[in-house]
Amino acid sequence: LKITSVTIEGYWKHWRGQTDMFGKKLTNEPHRFLSYECVKINVYTTGYADKVVIRFSPELESMTFTDKFGNVYKYKDDIEYEVYFPEDSTAILNPKVKDNHVSWEYILPIAPSTKSWEDKRLKPPYKMIVTAWKGSNSVTYEIDDIDITGNIYDLIHIQPVR
Repeated sequence: LKITSVTIEGYWKHWRGQTDMFGKKLTNEPHRFLSYECVKINVYTTGYADKVVIRFSPELESMTFTDKFGNVYKYKDDIEYEVYFPEDSTAILNPKVKDNHVSWEYILPIAPSTKSWEDKRLKPPYKMIVTAWKGSNSVTYEIDDIDITGNIYDLIHIQPVR
């Protein structure tokens, strides 16, 4: 049993090394996302796995968030459903298939930023842990450099007319 590859990619891809509309050169950080950004996760296994479980740091699994002003944000109110871990992040596989591919999309919840807009470290990065199971045997793969900066609404604004 082996996890051969794991990827996590955001749909916004804001930190991809481009120059933003204000002339600021952004860093190239493929694991830096915005809260409420949808991410696509791909997991490839070999060795007849029974299931694959995707987990995140607790802050990225939380369905509620309270900001410093006491405002409470509920995933269910904003996204209109809830995600239950690990039930919703578990893929049951056909144990007769040697090589498997699991693809899952997840809208990240509102969570404390790990990096500021000025690229300053605010707290340690978050993690995503993928576990593949075959019976009672398991292997894990960890991505430990997931950063959050703000949320998608911070980047929605009226576009200049050209």
